[in-house]
Amino acid sequence: MTDAVDALVETFRDVVAEQFRQNHEFGYVEDEAIDDFAKDAADVAISDIRWHLALGDCLRLGSVAKVTGVSRSELEERIAGGQLVALEGRYDVFLPTWQFAAPGNASHLEDNVELVLKVFREVLGSRYRSECVISWACTPQPEIEDKEPRLVMSDPKMAEGLVRAAEQAAWSLMR
Repeated sequence: MTDAVDALVETFRDVVAEQFRQNHEFGYVEDEAIDDFAKDAADVAISDIRWHLALGDCLRLGSVAKVTGVSRSELEERIAGGQLVALEGRYDVFLPTWQFAAPGNASHLEDNVELVLKVFREVLGSRYRSECVISWACTPQPEIEDKEPRLVMSDPKMAEGLVRAAEQAAWSLMR
């Protein structure tokens, strides 16, 4: 990954340097400043990619509202209250499908998701953020045989392990 990031930084650096050379109204910019701009741009790009990989399959907020008949504002309240997991992007809000019992339907949460979200809400309180759950859900957990929680949310036999894994993660975030 480091080579890919370095290549991305170098590409951004070349593009930024060329833009400054072509647009004289920017004036002279030192190479160090161009390097900083390039690193910042690469960090943003990589961050967006990492979050989309963490989300996996997802639905847009508007689609969920349309399919379920629940208003966008009510869905936003559920997200803010920790009853749904979502990631706000630049132009839309994305809800990972692993939380829904019927992917594409989004009218009913997986039972295990309700249990896990309750753990995160109770332990984290005002520190609760969907991002914590999303990050946890794509990370193999020893309490569930080193599987990613998002891959076993629909398995009722995994409920106890998922709750233990969520408790461990939430308490470690509180430290």
